[in-house]
Amino acid sequence: MLQLNFQLLPETLFISINLIDRYLSEQQVPIDKLQLLGVTSMFIAAKFQEIYPPVLSDFVTCANGIYKDKELLAMEFKVLTVVKFDVNCTPSQTFLENYSRAIRVNVPRVLIYASYLLDLSLLKAEFLSIETSHLTLCALSIAIRRE
Repeated sequence: MLQLNFQLLPETLFISINLIDRYLSEQQVPIDKLQLLGVTSMFIAAKFQEIYPPVLSDFVTCANGIYKDKELLAMEFKVLTVVKFDVNCTPSQTFLENYSRAIRVNVPRVLIYASYLLDLSLLKAEFLSIETSHLTLCALSIAIRRE
C-alpha cells in the first residue's frame, strides 16, 4: 500500500520485501513490531531506489503515528546492520525488462501479465527459495505462452 500511496517504483517494493525476508531470516520480530519493520524496509528501499524518495515524516504518517521518528531510525539501523548494509539486490522487474528486451517481447499485455505473476509471487513463501532471475524467467515464459 505504501508503494501505491507514494507512487514508488515496483522495484522499490521488491527491494523492501527482500530486506524484510533477509531481516526475518536472522532476527525474530514481535508481532506488534512487524509494521515497523515493513515501513522501515520501504523507507530504506525508497532511499536506495527512488530519485526523490519520501521523507521520514511521510513514513511515520503512513504508520498512523504509531511509531515515532526515533523508532523508525532505530529500526533502520537494526535492519541495515543485520543485512550488513547490503541493500543492493536485483529486483525481478529489472530482470523482466532485460529478458523481454533480449528476446524482443514488445507486447504490453505479456509484460503486464508477467509483472502481475511476479507480484503474486511475493505472497507465497514457497517462492522465496527460487532465484529471482529464475522466477522472472518462469513468469515471462508463462505470460508468453498465454499470449
